[in-house]
Amino acid sequence: MKGFYVSGNDNLISGFTITNPSSDFGIRVSGDNNTFEKNDISNTGQDGIWFFGSGNKFVGNYVHDIVDRSKITSDPHVDCFQTWGPAENIVFEKNICDHTSTSGSNQLLMLENITPPVRNIVFRNNVLIMHDPGYSPLNFARKDGQQEVSNMYVVNNTIVHVNGIGSYGIHFKNITGAYAVNNVFIDYGNQNSPYILVEGGSGIKINNNAIYKSDNVAPRGGAFSNDVWMQNLGLVNRTNYDFHLVASSPLIDRGENLSGLVSDDFEMNMRPVGNGYDIGAFEFTTTSVKSSIFADVPADHWAANWIERLYQSGITGGCQASPLLYCPDAAVTRAQMAIFILRGIHGSAYTPPVASGVKFGDVPDSYWAAAWIEQLASEGITGGCGNGNYCPDAIVTRAQMAIFLLRAKHGAAYMPPAGIGVFADVPVSYWAASWIEQLAAEGITSGCAADSYCPDQNVTRDQMAVFLVRTFGLP
Repeated sequence: MKGFYVSGNDNLISGFTITNPSSDFGIRVSGDNNTFEKNDISNTGQDGIWFFGSGNKFVGNYVHDIVDRSKITSDPHVDCFQTWGPAENIVFEKNICDHTSTSGSNQLLMLENITPPVRNIVFRNNVLIMHDPGYSPLNFARKDGQQEVSNMYVVNNTIVHVNGIGSYGIHFKNITGAYAVNNVFIDYGNQNSPYILVEGGSGIKINNNAIYKSDNVAPRGGAFSNDVWMQNLGLVNRTNYDFHLVASSPLIDRGENLSGLVSDDFEMNMRPVGNGYDIGAFEFTTTSVKSSIFADVPADHWAANWIERLYQSGITGGCQASPLLYCPDAAVTRAQMAIFILRGIHGSAYTPPVASGVKFGDVPDSYWAAAWIEQLASEGITGGCGNGNYCPDAIVTRAQMAIFLLRAKHGAAYMPPAGIGVFADVPVSYWAASWIEQLAAEGITSGCAADSYCPDQNVTRDQMAVFLVRTFGLP
């Protein structure tokens, strides 16, 4: 549905799927004491949530793919969360923002004080993921001439940069009273930038955070008090977005006791479990590390989280039932792709019309996926492989996959912008160059290696899980 603009008080907005490409937000609230929980927000004209008013809470929402750049003509800054006031006594907790925009100016938060007051804002137990290759912070900035911004709390969050090394992860500018305590920072800060930038202000408390850098280059300025500094964080699978702690994690019991401010974790486990608070959004418990759904996808498999999200969304039931297997290394055929794509578009319960058996010469109505293949063609996502055939048992290449996904996401008539030569192995003259580059521009792929896409390689089922979850914004 379209976005919510809530100006009233004491409302509960829960469980909605929200897209709003014609406006600048998915949710905008100016009333008081409203609760927004477990909503899925994507493909807005610009930002995820605009927040104003007093006493509003945002709990367990999933904000992702928040700008569809094919639908806008300018290049705005894009934020997960934004306010310019008035805003006070606001809480964000247990939310995920997966900010996939990689061009323009992108921030996890933009907060300033054009219309006072702006005070008493809490971010706790959130997972915040940024794909922008550079500037991308939680930005608390009282600009010159603006009135006081006070009492900002950023506590027990996991803040992750996944596309190179970001600059600072938090910016406090002219803030009166702020906490940045017990947070995990992954790939924020570099030789020219601290992981938290403080400019002016007073009463800023920064301590007991954990900093990991994949390039082993320490952020400028060094550690703050009691930081876990430049160590392996002991996460279940960082590259797979599983930020649970393993039993040997140095983050266990290393946080500051924040009773009265933080009482539980992202999954509602009470804090502390052990002798002290753990750092990050997840408190370690003996049950917090999940067992694998598929027998052939261990918890440390690079795509485990993506595969399990695909399964939980009902897009796949695996490749074998007993024991339950996924076959992550198996190649994806064009017949299988038809099912993946249509379930992604229409949902897990979708069943296509009965096949006629006459649409493609090599797909009789008795073929196991005939109905799916014919419906894929009816929706304009494929025209087959040539000569009136579909080639259902042929393997899908990464180049072909780009076209399948973008047509599924944007419609049969969609045409991407002309290629400019983003990948070294995809020149602008390559037949699918524009599709491949657009797939990267939308944050669905970053290629197969540095500066490469490997367009003629086969797509495997583990890779397919990542592509589908990102294309369709699956939770």
